[in-house]
Amino acid sequence: MKQEIVDGNFNLDLCGFPHKVEEILEPMELIRQYQEKRAELNTKIDAVLKEITAILENPEA
Repeated sequence: MKQEIVDGNFNLDLCGFPHKVEEILEPMELIRQYQEKRAELNTKIDAVLKEITAILENPEA
């Protein structure tokens, strides 16, 4: 057991369950990150919709 603790760099958290760390941001930083992620997702959605529309408009291609 002692060697296991040493090998684990003296980390005594041996239960193996991940710990969720909640990051609390300043309100404006939170809004900025939200808007950035939203814009990124909108770009991906638009690209998929464009592909779907192209397929529907020309099903023979």
